[in-house]
Amino acid sequence: MKYILGVDTTFHSSGVGLIDEKGNVLLNKKIDLDFDDQKDKKFFNFHNRNILSLAKPILDKYGKDIFLISASCEDGPFHSMPVGAIVANSISYLLNKNIVGVNHEIAHMHANWLDRDEKDFSFPSISLNISGAHSNIYLIKNLTEAEKISEIIWRDDPEKFGGLGALFDEICESLNIKIKKGGGGLCFEKLASLGKPKYKNKLEDFAIREKNGNFFLGSMKSSILSALKSLGYFHLKGDVLEKFRKDFAASLSEILFDSLIDAVAQAAKETGAREIHLVGGVALDKALNSKMAFFCEENNFKYKFPLKPEYCRDNAAMTAISGYFRWKYSNYDRDKKFLTIEPAKWYHKYYAKLYGK
Repeated sequence: MKYILGVDTTFHSSGVGLIDEKGNVLLNKKIDLDFDDQKDKKFFNFHNRNILSLAKPILDKYGKDIFLISASCEDGPFHSMPVGAIVANSISYLLNKNIVGVNHEIAHMHANWLDRDEKDFSFPSISLNISGAHSNIYLIKNLTEAEKISEIIWRDDPEKFGGLGALFDEICESLNIKIKKGGGGLCFEKLASLGKPKYKNKLEDFAIREKNGNFFLGSMKSSILSALKSLGYFHLKGDVLEKFRKDFAASLSEILFDSLIDAVAQAAKETGAREIHLVGGVALDKALNSKMAFFCEENNFKYKFPLKPEYCRDNAAMTAISGYFRWKYSNYDRDKKFLTIEPAKWYHKYYAKLYGK
């Protein structure tokens, strides 16, 4: 059996994964950084310390049977993604292994193929990719071609994280709930699960609206604060305050997730897709997953969701299978010896502004 090694340091996770040629996951190891402090030097050193220590045991045991190394090398942060790509280049060169580069967001879509048979999928399909950094709708044409057809936009500044995970951070912070950066998704899900959508009819302005092919929520931070003020939130205390937070979250959850499903349904109708995928860290929200599954069942769509929670979050097994598909099914240059590393420009602008560089 031949294996594919995946290497991913796109953001706050140092990850190494190993899959076979059927997409079965043998190993999927990672170490997460508490990214409340996002200074670039912290990220450099974190990945430098961890990525080789994760890779070495796998190379020692499976090295002779690894024929391909896949690494994220496109559209990631300048201070983290290149570390993994350079490690992958080095391993490829020293051990004379084939190498292929992938886009991290495309790899999230391919997470649905992990531990599954390729024959269980049909094309075209629609994929809703939602995480802390991105919230987009893709048309998957085949295993190597995917087109971003819509973005879900909720903030005015394009040089800040625009995923729904980042929005949930903003919602929890607006409710004066202390969270670590990136912890808003779990906080929001828990609040919403304990509340009732009693304010839904008063928050209709938060529904997603289409504009020029994308879907907009407007400037959410100011809108949330305005809604909280009109509902008398800032005068509440004790148990009444806690109950309000839960009901407010439940109301927003209903509106946001129903709007997302409407957007996906529209994309499926326009493209003729009969298969819908949900991927990314925010896809772990139980309410969203349940709503999407119910919608697909009621409307005769096949529904695909990653088989394990770890496949939704950043991981290197999805990097491995994404690279394998690119290697196997596209016109990828198999004589290529080094990855071309292309960090996202907006990340650099974001951090330069954040830390005054």
